[in-house]
Amino acid sequence: MSQVTYHQDLKALLKYVQILPDHLNVLQEIAHCYANINKYYKAIPYYQKIETLAPHNTENILLLANAHYQVNQFHIALAYFQKVEAKQSLSPEHLSYVGYCHQTLNDYTQAVQYHLKAYKQRPQNLWNLGHIGYCFQALEDFDKAMEYYKIAEKINPREDVILMNIGWILLVKGEFKEAEKYLNKAYSLDNYDAYTLMNLGHVQLIKGENSRAFDFYRRSILEFPTNDEFKKLFEEDQRHLSIYNISLKTFRFIKEEMLAYAQKAR
Repeated sequence: MSQVTYHQDLKALLKYVQILPDHLNVLQEIAHCYANINKYYKAIPYYQKIETLAPHNTENILLLANAHYQVNQFHIALAYFQKVEAKQSLSPEHLSYVGYCHQTLNDYTQAVQYHLKAYKQRPQNLWNLGHIGYCFQALEDFDKAMEYYKIAEKINPREDVILMNIGWILLVKGEFKEAEKYLNKAYSLDNYDAYTLMNLGHVQLIKGENSRAFDFYRRSILEFPTNDEFKKLFEEDQRHLSIYNISLKTFRFIKEEMLAYAQKAR
């Protein structure tokens, strides 16, 4: 059904609901139309009304969970997904959504368990594989992270985020030449990615190419939504790059220079 048809249906349904405000089918159809034109924030009140009228309708609870997920209300989505899971098994897609909800709460241990459940049923899903790798990376189990990133790389060898994360892990493990190769591949596919730019800054810094390092760092900080996000990640990377004997003083100097630069440039 086309979006035009959904819009046309909505006009009629919104008239009906004024006459029949508690009619479940009308409420469901309105929510369905809004969801299908990606206006989940408008669908949510109708799903909520259905929940009030039919609190044990598991299908509606699942649709409500999905709607909250789609508008980035992950903690609310998680609560609804958990209600559904208490009654029935979740699909692989919804298992991966639950995993991502846990990620947003920095609960990577729980997150990876859900992503792995989804992986068992859909081993070729690149998005889910990437998040399995990311969760293990956040838990600093770099060997496990690499295992799943490598599976993802076989499925799509041109996925820049996967290549960038492989490069970062190789960098912190001291495999410098391979790290540089992967990061350059990622850069060739997306030369505006904030993380890739930062990592290439690290590469140039390690090589003693300070001018080039600064160029990458300057570009990187402006691609982050906020300066604080750059600062936080830069400080985390500093700990992992200690094997390259770059002084804490150098890292602090670069960080302050980049923050001052971005303050003026933004």
